Amino acid sequence: MPKKRKTRKPRKIKKAVNAVSRKIAFNANAFALIHPAFRKFFKREPKMLELKNLKPGNLFFFRISRGRLREVPFNLAIGSPFGHVAMYVGENKMMHINLKKGVHLTSLDSLQNVPFIFRVEMNSKQREAVVKNILRQQGKPYSRGIKYLSKLQGALRIKVKNPKIEGYSCANVIAESFAEAGIDLVPGVHPLRQGIHYLFKSKKLNLMN
Repeated sequence: MPKKRKTRKPRKIKKAVNAVSRKIAFNANAFALIHPAFRKFFKREPKMLELKNLKPGNLFFFRISRGRLREVPFNLAIGSPFGHVAMYVGENKMMHINLKKGVHLTSLDSLQNVPFIFRVEMNSKQREAVVKNILRQQGKPYSRGIKYLSKLQGALRIKVKNPKIEGYSCANVIAESFAEAGIDLVPGVHPLRQGIHYLFKSKKLNLMN
């Protein structure tokens, strides 16, 4: 009788994959510190501002987790040290998007990491319009297609005309909210193509912390 082929237990396979992932992620982290955009935002820890210093429309940029294999290499390719962006809408709350809840409100008290906070120069009417626009998007679905399409365009320097994909990425919903208020964060780039690698480089953003 032929010998039965031994199969590795799922737990051992998972352990082996995690070990390889950590090694690759570590090497990517080391290279990340050489990249000017990464070095600028990884060499120091941001401090959270008091609520009185925050205004609706301020943007919260969260750094990528340097230990996550699926994020580091891709973000290195597009030159973005950030993996998520949200908008402060007042009353200790921010509006952002994720896979489970789509566009939704979250209390700042639930933040586990302090974000880099940027302000956008605008008048009171524009500020009111921007917040109103993003609140109107509440409940809209998250789209992996939009997220990875925008990242792919950044990495390969290509453009796709008006992609027909339902939903938003974290950067798209913010870019569109500003665009509808007459503020083009990245001139010449359609809001649905404004990935996070575009937004954080916008000349209209000013770092606050």
